[in-house]
Amino acid sequence: MSLAANIAIRQIACSLRRSPSTISWDINKNGGIGKYRAIVAEAAAWKRAKRPKPAKLAINIPLKSLVIEKLQLKWSPEQISGWLKIEFPFLKNMQISPETIYKSLYIRSRELLDIALMNSLRRAHKIRQSKRHSRRDDRGSISIVNGIFLHKRPSEIDERSISGHWDSDLISGSGNTHSDTSNLLLQAPDL
Repeated sequence: MSLAANIAIRQIACSLRRSPSTISWDINKNGGIGKYRAIVAEAAAWKRAKRPKPAKLAINIPLKSLVIEKLQLKWSPEQISGWLKIEFPFLKNMQISPETIYKSLYIRSRELLDIALMNSLRRAHKIRQSKRHSRRDDRGSISIVNGIFLHKRPSEIDERSISGHWDSDLISGSGNTHSDTSNLLLQAPDL
């Protein structure tokens, strides 16, 4: 799909699974509808990205020293980041996000922080997982897509008058483990 084929922005956005505003922004940033060319826009995006960027702790030795010092004192990356914002409110080069500190610890190819500093973290994980890794929602419960409340399901299910319905209970245990107790009603009970 392309603008050259006179396809609408909304159709392009739908096919790319992006917001129409994102597509519109990209088109306007790269010359507008009349001048936009996808290959040129992609090349410009790669040039602007300048990847791979040098890591902040690799180029800022004073910041790296402070982060190491606080990690040795068993401070969490969130505490370090917050403290730096208070201590150096007007120096953006002396501020760092907690996620950048975690990545500096967990991505070994960067070799920015000593692996022994991972032992200073309160929670010892071999691999850093994003906040969105878990299937749980903000309240800590499992998210069920298109679920139906028990009191709203058809009465023939409760009465077991029609065969072929599933009856299932999901039991959640520790360590993100789950057990499903599914039963299929193969035939209607004798009435």
